[in-house]
Amino acid sequence: MSLDLKLHLGGDFPVQSAYMQCRERRSLIRGPRGSAKTFSTAQRLLLHMAEQPPNDRGIRPTRGMVTRYSYKELLNTTVKDFMDVFRELGTFKQSDLPSWRSHPGLYLSDGTQVDAEVVFQSTGVDDVESTIKGHQLTYAWFNERSGQPRIAWDTADAGLGRYPSAVSGGVPC
Repeated sequence: MSLDLKLHLGGDFPVQSAYMQCRERRSLIRGPRGSAKTFSTAQRLLLHMAEQPPNDRGIRPTRGMVTRYSYKELLNTTVKDFMDVFRELGTFKQSDLPSWRSHPGLYLSDGTQVDAEVVFQSTGVDDVESTIKGHQLTYAWFNERSGQPRIAWDTADAGLGRYPSAVSGGVPC
């Protein structure tokens, strides 16, 4: 399967457009219900997957984490919206730690391959710091950030830029 990314928000969406183009280590988007924040963020994750430099085998390895306070909120809202963007591109696995994995052979138009993994993590668990601490990440998305503990944000932030490692891909995050 080949993927040719062309995302055009147009002039009617200046906030989403600026957000999609931003490559700061931390960025936030805020707006009213129905303003496409979640959908824009899911598309932005897809851009991060495609922008990851390929390794010497032509593979673009990424690992992301998507959070919300409870698994119920995560599964009933965020995962559904995520899958609207990613359904045809990979497989969702429901388990103790829900995850999505890109299909093998998901190629970009330049011939490189996307190898992406996304884990869905509740931040309302008993020991959220130790739960998140072990994740080596390319990016993290805190959906509804204001309803999540600051320690989860800080711990995830410390894990950013740690994947791919030299062992798993040999390219910078």
